[in-house]
Amino acid sequence: MRGKHKRKQQKAAHRTRARAEIKRAERKTETQQLLVHTKPPMRPTRQGMLRARYFRWFLAVMTTVGGLYVVYDVVHPKIHISCSGSLDAKDPFEAVFSITNSSLLTISDVEVRCSINDVRTSTYVEIKGIDVQNIRTDRFDKISPDETATVPCSYKGRIEGTAQSSLVDYADITLNMEYSFPLWVTRLKRNARFIGRWGKDAMFHWVQEPT
Repeated sequence: MRGKHKRKQQKAAHRTRARAEIKRAERKTETQQLLVHTKPPMRPTRQGMLRARYFRWFLAVMTTVGGLYVVYDVVHPKIHISCSGSLDAKDPFEAVFSITNSSLLTISDVEVRCSINDVRTSTYVEIKGIDVQNIRTDRFDKISPDETATVPCSYKGRIEGTAQSSLVDYADITLNMEYSFPLWVTRLKRNARFIGRWGKDAMFHWVQEPT
């Protein structure tokens, strides 16, 4: 009986020690987890700090550039002058030129003057340095954004004794434009030069040249 009782006591003591070991292991695990969670954050390295600073500078520069571009796009006029065709492709005097306002704002008090740089005829008449302007067709109160106005360059009356347009062999003209634009104190200018020649198709063609 004593031996049996002693074995029971030993088993009970063993179970008690096992429970104690398990509790100690659990407390150790909890302590380690607590240490992990309360571990102080690592201080950033110098390289990381410089990289973050450069990135902030980059963002600031890009934001500034973007803002300046928006301002420039608003205050900078974008005017395009082109030859939009002719009422009669066989008649050099019937060319029609287009003025397109691609700006974000309206241009006003528009005035266009056609300068004859050089016009030559088959009868050896040569005209240079004459300005042609028609107040009724070459002035506009305003041209709104994305709007196009058309102007002629009728130098026909400047060539004496050449009622027939076929006498013109070559033409070099420049459209000189002056206008007012919001936020600009002075009047602005825009020029476009065109060269006209007869083609093999018996049509008079205008080609824009650099001014």
